[in-house]
Amino acid sequence: MFGTALIFYIVAIFSEAGRGSEEAFNYFFPVAIFSSITNLFASWLADKDVLKPFLITMLIAFCIGFWGLINLEYVWGFWVLAIGFGMGGGLWGVISNLAYVHLFGSMHLGKISGFSTSISVFCSAVGPAAFSLAFDYLGSYTSAFQICLVFLVMLLIVLIFLNQKEQGN
Repeated sequence: MFGTALIFYIVAIFSEAGRGSEEAFNYFFPVAIFSSITNLFASWLADKDVLKPFLITMLIAFCIGFWGLINLEYVWGFWVLAIGFGMGGGLWGVISNLAYVHLFGSMHLGKISGFSTSISVFCSAVGPAAFSLAFDYLGSYTSAFQICLVFLVMLLIVLIFLNQKEQGN
């Protein structure tokens, strides 16, 4: 949801932080590097471990990324955003590919992953609209970032205390 919204409004978000469109588009290169490195490393580790630590790390990375997004007017905010969202995105790829097999086995994998993909597509469609409404009613994209950060922190807290047993573990 927030990834699609960030991409959709990247120039406006950077402009609100006093940065130009060139800097906005330059964001994608370091994110791709951090995402690729994280994905490769986490994919290698995921074969040897349960997924919950990866999910916790992903949520922490996205929280860090949002902290950078909230402080985008500073040079360090750009890099915290790129590192956080890059690492979070790389972990998202690993988790979204392995979670259903780890949690439910392979018997109904097509139905489960299809349903999950439908939810992801729906959230991707809603994200830009939600950010636009936040901008219209709250006056800035930063308000939307702060709301997302609160929800991510709440999700992280719940996840830490949630006891989930994976198949075969």
